[in-house]
Amino acid sequence: MDAVLLVGGSTRTPLVFHLLTERMGIEPRQDVHPDLCVALGAGVLASRLAGREVDRVLVDVSPYSFGVSFLGERGGVPYPHCYKPIIHRNTPLPLTRTERFYTTHPFQTHVDVQVYQGDDDDALKNILVGDFTIGGLTEAEDLNEILCRMRLDLDGILEVTSQEKATGKSKQITIANAMQVKTPEEIAAGRKRIQELFESRSGDFAEDFDAALDLDDDESETFLNQSPEAQIIDAVPERANLPGEAEAQGLMARSRSFLERMHEEDREEAIDLHERIEGAIESGDTTTLAEASRALSELLFFMEGQIGGRPN
Repeated sequence: MDAVLLVGGSTRTPLVFHLLTERMGIEPRQDVHPDLCVALGAGVLASRLAGREVDRVLVDVSPYSFGVSFLGERGGVPYPHCYKPIIHRNTPLPLTRTERFYTTHPFQTHVDVQVYQGDDDDALKNILVGDFTIGGLTEAEDLNEILCRMRLDLDGILEVTSQEKATGKSKQITIANAMQVKTPEEIAAGRKRIQELFESRSGDFAEDFDAALDLDDDESETFLNQSPEAQIIDAVPERANLPGEAEAQGLMARSRSFLERMHEEDREEAIDLHERIEGAIESGDTTTLAEASRALSELLFFMEGQIGGRPN
């Protein structure tokens, strides 16, 4: 740690200054007015929330990771409670992220979605914050692609949407105060809910998995030898490129050559545009793809003029 900067009225207390000096081994700095800096930050945040363009001098981040459980493999055996984070902690807010998943067997008509807070790759060791079921799915012979989108805003409201890509059929839940620290009682309730889900669905899982393996010997061996990602997330069928996708990929390749030389704020904007483009490609959102590509093209035009032409 290079420095400790005191902000907030309570830092006027001499004991705060002395304790920090003693415990951190650094004399705290008092370069800014402890009250006015808080007022300035509140004003900047209010302006951003009102939709005005302001310098990015204040950035809120997600203190937790949020994701869903999926059928994968742990210890060489199928496990229905693997965990895939979709929103990673310390990511600037607001943000929206989308991941692709697949049904586990042909003709599956419903998918159970459990939303967790945490970073452990075993979902049962994280905190369950919500769950729902999306039913009425198309009885497809092939595995059915399901998009899971999470949106977390500055107010700590987490929206989770699961959508069948082929038909657009979707279901959504909203989780308020997602970023609030959980009390011991809330954590205990989440653990109890996980246990109830595990007990009520363990039999269903066994039946579903048996159905998924109702294949000939070669097909069964292939399925079992696949990684969890190959079984569920990355088993992507061939598809045609979206309009503008090739151009967007080219723009991202150009901007990556500039990232290390960009100003910090420009670099953050470029990375955010990369994520928007990749998310739009995954979800087939041509409107967002076009908007993000146009913004990245404008940023590159500015950067190439500043830095001096395109990279070799």
